[in-house]
Amino acid sequence: MRNIGRKFVGPLVVMGGFVALWYVAAYNIDNNFSPSSGRALILPPPHRMFEGVNHSIGSEILTAGRITLLTALTGLAVSIALGWAIALIMGFSRSIESALWPFLVALQAIPIVALVPLLIQLVGVNSRARVVVVVLITLFPIVSGAVDGLNHVSRSQLELFRLYGASRTSTMKHLRAPNAVPHAMGGVKVASGLAVVGAIVGDFFFARGDLGLGRLITEYFQNTQPGPMLLASGVAAILGLLFFSSVSVIAQQLSKRWSPQISSDVH
Repeated sequence: MRNIGRKFVGPLVVMGGFVALWYVAAYNIDNNFSPSSGRALILPPPHRMFEGVNHSIGSEILTAGRITLLTALTGLAVSIALGWAIALIMGFSRSIESALWPFLVALQAIPIVALVPLLIQLVGVNSRARVVVVVLITLFPIVSGAVDGLNHVSRSQLELFRLYGASRTSTMKHLRAPNAVPHAMGGVKVASGLAVVGAIVGDFFFARGDLGLGRLITEYFQNTQPGPMLLASGVAAILGLLFFSSVSVIAQQLSKRWSPQISSDVH
């Protein structure tokens, strides 16, 4: 019972504080309620959150959520494959690692809006451009986590592999790559939340095609529909939590299965 209390009491307290602040904000924003109808124009209080939400809007949000989910999943999968490939290349050579790091950091630092004209010319204003945005946002933490894992090997284990005459490829396969799994999955966990953010950001710049949650949130804001806007934002938050939780479970299973083991066939 104590463990259950520790697990749930903390989140419930934080949730209660969040709801209280929500009420304070809703009733203290200037001109938040229409003088004629009393309808919330900017931020409805929690008990009026679903005002203006009907079956049509609910279906619209669910459809947009599926599109955002597919975009985030596709972009994250591409980013994982590309990021781990880059990390392995960097792991084989310190020179390559030193040469690539500045460009990866620069890619992380460049605002997406600065790349929009280039992406429009190369990819177009479509769903593929949104996937590219997800890849750009999630690539750095994936590469960073994997490279840290490949380099996080004890000197004694490396010396033992050298003593057995293990090749660089064998050392990578039997020691460095298994050792990197927890770190690499840590990078994927960070990227999993960013994938949903990237999919929504991509909606803002590449609106052609089916609407995702990002574009839908923008339309609700422009049409003064705070209830549907908050609901769509909540769905986006749930997607981010699902991504992170799913990757966390997968990371735990992989960490149990893959661990650095010194076998007799290292050479």
